[in-house]
Amino acid sequence: MMKLETIHALMTASRPRRRLCQSSMLILLGLSALLGAFWASPRTGTGGEVLAWLLPQVLVATLILVLYLQWRRQRNIERLAQEVTEAVQLQDWGHAEELLCRMLGRPVRRPTLRTQGLLAMAAVTDASHAHEATETICRHIL
Repeated sequence: MMKLETIHALMTASRPRRRLCQSSMLILLGLSALLGAFWASPRTGTGGEVLAWLLPQVLVATLILVLYLQWRRQRNIERLAQEVTEAVQLQDWGHAEELLCRMLGRPVRRPTLRTQGLLAMAAVTDASHAHEATETICRHIL
């Protein structure tokens, strides 16, 4: 049975972050600025030619790594959402509650996945006859 404090904590933790500058974006911006500086004056010091060749490679590798990590995290959340839906349909409330804590315990970027998780949490709380918690979740969704 989920407590009301746990429900509020999961609703807060699952909100997507609204940061203007995320750390990955700042890293890519810094690498791009260095790349532009080396292209503007490639002889800025010893080894400038090597850095002018190496910096674009590092920039591309960093971009690929950031995109891969975001893709993998999104896939993991989609997999958890599917498992939560299956657990709710099978009325395996304990397993669904455990999966919901893992899914909604961190920010969920896509609103449809977050809403799906919150609706599943409402089903879990309704099954345990915690109608006040179900009402809180439904009001939060609306």
